[in-house]
Amino acid sequence: MGGTSTEHDVSMTSGRQVASALAGGHWRVRPVIIDRTGRWRVNPEWIGPQALPEAIRDAIAHLAGADGRAQSCEEALSLLRAESPACVFIALHGPGGEDGAIQGLFDWLSVPYTGSGMTASALAMDKIRAQILFRALGLKTPASVSSLDIAPDERHDFHRCREELVRLCRDRLMPPYYVKPCVGGSSVGVTRVREGADLPDALETAFETAGEVLIESGIAGRELTCGVLDGDDSEGRLRPQALPVTEICPVQSEYFDYTAKYTPGACQEITPADLSESVTARVQAAALTAHCG
Repeated sequence: MGGTSTEHDVSMTSGRQVASALAGGHWRVRPVIIDRTGRWRVNPEWIGPQALPEAIRDAIAHLAGADGRAQSCEEALSLLRAESPACVFIALHGPGGEDGAIQGLFDWLSVPYTGSGMTASALAMDKIRAQILFRALGLKTPASVSSLDIAPDERHDFHRCREELVRLCRDRLMPPYYVKPCVGGSSVGVTRVREGADLPDALETAFETAGEVLIESGIAGRELTCGVLDGDDSEGRLRPQALPVTEICPVQSEYFDYTAKYTPGACQEITPADLSESVTARVQAAALTAHCG
């Protein structure tokens, strides 16, 4: 948990919840924090099973505090490898945690971990190239422009790149626009733009987070999400399965922004979504296509 990205605090919250759930059940847990500087902090002992949530909370607070012993990545990985964990639960968010970097590291060490592998993680974190893949698979995506639409010699000149992106948006897209950093999650750096005059400031915000930017036209409608898990079928073959569809209904925000994602009561997430069987099947089929692509 933790990490060096802008989503460090969100990751710490995720990590505490995951560790509490596991240690409160039938598993022993060893919290590992990567601090904002990239130093690792490994809890000196295992916690659980049947541990109280307070035990996990206090251990993580101590580990993250000034008394927690920081280690280099090499030291921490040597310790983890020697312990031979049954599984590393990756609760990191954003670059370094969801983009294939930590996944590749664990692949190299032959340490099992949760979530997608290195290649899928790297592609899923790149909004521009993921969109290109989805279109190639026949999935519908919003009308958009991106840094890849700019001449290569202009992409590294912020002012020229911004001016060209503004021009392309006005020529090709209809407002409202959603201006997004190419990489990153939790809606950090994302801006909803109603009028073209606000585009330059939104682009500057996005470029503060990433070197490439994606701008999409807004789509009116209900927001749905559908997870996919790989599991073994009755014959032991790996077979992906779409989970029930969830509808996302922000209460205070215009869209599913950082506040809606992480503020209690700011969003309703309804599972299963109130959909017809045919719409549910179409959503699940799209999710499986994206997952298997």
